[in-house]
Amino acid sequence: MFERSPFWSAPPEWSRACIEAPGLCVRASRAPAQLVSGAVEGWFAACGVAVIGPRERCGSEVYALRLAPDTVLHVGGAMASPGWHDAERVAVSDAGDAWMIIDVEGEGALAVLEQGGEYPFTSTAGPARESARMLFAGLVVAVSRRDAGWRLHVDRAWAPALWRWLEVHAASHNSPC
Repeated sequence: MFERSPFWSAPPEWSRACIEAPGLCVRASRAPAQLVSGAVEGWFAACGVAVIGPRERCGSEVYALRLAPDTVLHVGGAMASPGWHDAERVAVSDAGDAWMIIDVEGEGALAVLEQGGEYPFTSTAGPARESARMLFAGLVVAVSRRDAGWRLHVDRAWAPALWRWLEVHAASHNSPC
C-alpha cells in the first residue's frame, strides 16, 4: 500500500491555532456543546436561551444554534444530562468533542466568508427558523453571527480541511487593519 499521509496537512495544535492577516483574526475556540433533538423550542424557552439561525446575532457565550427544525446545537453554559427527557420530549447528546468551533473576526471576516459560500452573510432578512447549516468551503458548516464577526461550527473530522482553506484565503486577503 502506498503512503498517503504526505497528501494531508497535519492538523494544527488547536489550543494555539491562530491565523492573522491585516483586518482578520481566525482562532479555534472550545466550548461545551450538546445536540438537543425533539421539542427544542419549548426546552430552550424554559431555559431562557433563544434558538437562533445564521442571521440572528448570538450576543453571549451561551446560545442554541438551529441545525434542523427539531435539532439544535447548544453551546456554552450549563449542560443538561445526556439521554431522553420524557417530560420535555427532548433527547440530549454530548457533542463537545464532535464539533470544532472557529471564530473568524475583524474587518476582513466578511470578505473571507463570502469567498467560502454563496450565503448572503450581511442580510438580516430571511426565512423564519432558518437552519444555520450551509455549504461553506465545500464542507457542511453551521454559522452563527458574532459581534466581531462569525463563528463556524464544523465536524471535528473536517476541521483541519476547513482550517487549511481559511489559511489559504486569509493569505490572499489584503484588507487594511
